Amino acid sequence: MKFYTFLFALLLFTATSMGQVAINTDGSTPHNSAMLDIKSATKGLLVPRSSNGSISILTTAPNGMIMYDTSFQRFKLRVENNWRDLVDSRS
Repeated sequence: MKFYTFLFALLLFTATSMGQVAINTDGSTPHNSAMLDIKSATKGLLVPRSSNGSISILTTAPNGMIMYDTSFQRFKLRVENNWRDLVDSRS
Protein backbone atom coordinates (compact mmCIF):
# COMPACT_ATOMS: atom_id res chain seq x y z
CA MET A 1 0.00 0.00 0.00
CA LYS A 2 2.88 2.40 0.79
CA PHE A 3 4.30 1.79 -2.68
CA TYR A 4 1.04 2.83 -4.38
CA THR A 5 0.77 5.93 -2.20
CA PHE A 6 4.33 6.88 -3.14
CA LEU A 7 3.65 6.19 -6.83
CA PHE A 8 0.47 8.31 -6.76
CA ALA A 9 2.31 11.18 -5.06
CA LEU A 10 5.13 10.97 -7.60
CA LEU A 11 2.71 11.04 -10.52
CA LEU A 12 0.81 13.94 -9.02
CA PHE A 13 4.02 15.92 -8.53
CA THR A 14 5.18 15.15 -12.07
CA ALA A 15 1.85 16.21 -13.56
CA THR A 16 1.88 19.54 -11.75
CA SER A 17 5.54 20.51 -12.25
CA MET A 18 6.05 23.42 -14.62
CA GLY A 19 9.53 22.79 -15.99
CA GLN A 20 10.57 26.35 -15.15
CA VAL A 21 13.31 27.48 -12.78
CA ALA A 22 13.51 30.63 -10.69
CA ILE A 23 16.74 31.68 -9.03
CA ASN A 24 16.09 34.43 -6.49
CA THR A 25 16.07 35.24 -2.81
CA ASP A 26 12.45 36.37 -2.50
CA GLY A 27 10.77 33.05 -3.33
CA SER A 28 8.98 34.40 -6.42
CA THR A 29 7.91 32.03 -9.17
CA PRO A 30 9.43 32.25 -12.66
CA HIS A 31 7.73 34.40 -15.28
CA ASN A 32 5.36 32.34 -17.45
CA SER A 33 7.36 32.99 -20.63
CA ALA A 34 10.75 32.14 -19.10
CA MET A 35 12.44 28.78 -18.85
CA LEU A 36 14.97 30.32 -16.45
CA ASP A 37 14.17 33.46 -14.46
CA ILE A 38 17.06 35.00 -12.50
CA LYS A 39 16.35 37.94 -10.20
CA SER A 40 18.73 39.89 -7.98
CA ALA A 41 19.12 43.47 -6.88
CA THR A 42 22.75 43.03 -5.83
CA LYS A 43 24.34 40.37 -8.06
CA GLY A 44 24.75 39.67 -11.78
CA LEU A 45 25.05 36.81 -14.23
CA LEU A 46 28.52 35.52 -15.00
CA VAL A 47 28.68 33.77 -18.37
CA PRO A 48 31.36 31.26 -19.39
CA ARG A 49 34.62 33.00 -20.29
CA SER A 50 37.68 31.85 -22.19
CA SER A 51 40.46 33.08 -24.47
CA ASN A 52 39.81 33.81 -28.13
CA GLY A 53 41.84 30.78 -29.15
CA SER A 54 39.82 28.44 -26.95
CA ILE A 55 36.51 29.85 -28.16
CA SER A 56 37.47 29.59 -31.83
CA ILE A 57 38.07 25.84 -31.56
CA LEU A 58 34.52 25.27 -30.29
CA THR A 59 33.34 24.43 -33.82
CA THR A 60 30.46 22.22 -32.72
CA ALA A 61 28.97 24.76 -30.31
CA PRO A 62 25.24 25.29 -30.90
CA ASN A 63 23.90 28.50 -32.41
CA GLY A 64 22.82 30.88 -29.66
CA MET A 65 25.70 30.06 -27.31
CA ILE A 66 27.28 33.09 -25.60
CA MET A 67 30.87 33.24 -24.35
CA TYR A 68 33.02 36.05 -23.00
CA ASP A 69 36.29 36.45 -24.90
CA THR A 70 38.97 37.28 -22.34
CA SER A 71 41.55 38.07 -25.06
CA PHE A 72 39.57 40.93 -26.61
CA GLN A 73 37.27 41.63 -23.63
CA ARG A 74 33.99 41.27 -25.48
CA PHE A 75 31.08 38.87 -25.76
CA LYS A 76 30.85 36.37 -28.59
CA LEU A 77 27.64 34.85 -29.92
CA ARG A 78 27.38 31.70 -32.02
CA VAL A 79 25.36 32.59 -35.15
CA GLU A 80 25.04 30.51 -38.33
CA ASN A 81 27.79 28.17 -37.04
CA ASN A 82 30.27 31.04 -36.63
CA TRP A 83 31.41 33.08 -33.63
CA ARG A 84 30.38 36.74 -33.96
CA ASP A 85 31.45 39.65 -31.76
CA LEU A 86 28.72 41.41 -29.85
CA VAL A 87 30.01 44.96 -30.15
CA ASP A 88 28.44 48.06 -28.62
CA SER A 89 27.11 50.11 -31.53
CA ARG A 90 27.89 53.32 -29.62
CA SER A 91 31.64 52.69 -29.66
